Amino acid sequence: MIYLLVAFIAVVMHIQPVLVNTEITRFYITYWEFWCYWKNVLLFTCAAFIFLKLIFKAKPKWVWCFPILYLIEVYLSCYFSEYPNIAWNGYYNYREGGYSILCYPILMIGAMSFADYKKISIAIKISVLCVGFCGISSYLFGQFYNFPIIKQLITGFNPQFQLSGSTRPIMSTLMNANHLGLYCSLLMPFFMVKKQYFFVVILLFLTIGCESRAAWLSVFLTCVWFVPSKKKDALALIPLLLIFHSEIFHKFENWKSDFRLEDKALSGRIYIWKNTMPLINRNEMFSLGKGSSTFSLYFNQYDVEGLRRAGWSGDHTIIDRPHNMYLQMIHASGWISCFLFLTMNLIFLLSAFFIGDKRVYSIAFSVLGFLICGFFTDSMVGVSPIYWVLLGTGYKCLENINPDPST
Repeated sequence: MIYLLVAFIAVVMHIQPVLVNTEITRFYITYWEFWCYWKNVLLFTCAAFIFLKLIFKAKPKWVWCFPILYLIEVYLSCYFSEYPNIAWNGYYNYREGGYSILCYPILMIGAMSFADYKKISIAIKISVLCVGFCGISSYLFGQFYNFPIIKQLITGFNPQFQLSGSTRPIMSTLMNANHLGLYCSLLMPFFMVKKQYFFVVILLFLTIGCESRAAWLSVFLTCVWFVPSKKKDALALIPLLLIFHSEIFHKFENWKSDFRLEDKALSGRIYIWKNTMPLINRNEMFSLGKGSSTFSLYFNQYDVEGLRRAGWSGDHTIIDRPHNMYLQMIHASGWISCFLFLTMNLIFLLSAFFIGDKRVYSIAFSVLGFLICGFFTDSMVGVSPIYWVLLGTGYKCLENINPDPST
């Protein structure tokens, strides 16, 4: 039944209309908050189902130790946080708090125990079709939820609700262009290895349209590992050429408009990373983190001049994320949690690249794409569950290839 989990998370969680209600917004709850809340409800429900199934039907394995230790680190960091309410429930808009993150290792362990590669692949294809339809249709025809029938279904025929949102860059159903880029970085390598180019084209359109340079770089570096293996796989270079053509055209238009060669996205990230280092350096190597989603409470929000030099207006700007998944992890749950996270990924990747199995390869390159993109963006509840399920499925595939009698 693990494939049902992916189908729920990857499809239903991505049905995200843009709801704006003046009464709700007054209390700092935006349209993101509305659907992040329901995404978490769905995530908790699925994790609870998997947890119960693990208790009654699963046989413990040694590889469980990494996600379990990671779970413990997250739990302790949130429990001892100075801001426990935010640490557990998450910062408004994104809502990836401790409760959500605790579900991720459970999903991975569930996938290690029960995953079926073919059913997982089907669920991912449904996800891509859903996200692709929403993204491409919004780019070409305007937001899909503005169609009369869909609009009435979403708002419950309540005239107090209004729908709004932009069509470019493409955000599809993931609230943020960088989050869509992370989604594409995770799944495009999966279909490139499988040579299912129909889905590659959909993800390519979304990758270009979301204008996430982090996604472009991630896809490029991932394919650098994959393409040289066979000459016929050079077809995979076509998406890269289109991506960089789009990047060059985009930059040319920017330069022509304001004659500045600086990349505000990059300079903004460098500014955040530079000012994040003192925060994580305060955490001793074996100490706990500050708790999930508490980054904005520790980051220096009063450096108005620095924010302006980095490309922001400076006024009313709140930096709530480090725009780096690893810095985010270290600050939230400590160095040990990041070490455990990297270790379980490294073990899988090293094992995968020594085994000539196409299923394992497809997951390995997906994991690699996610990890690379993580250098420039953050974990989020709409994408990360898919990654954790894929990683667990990869371990399950390895076990089927090389069964360990000790487990």
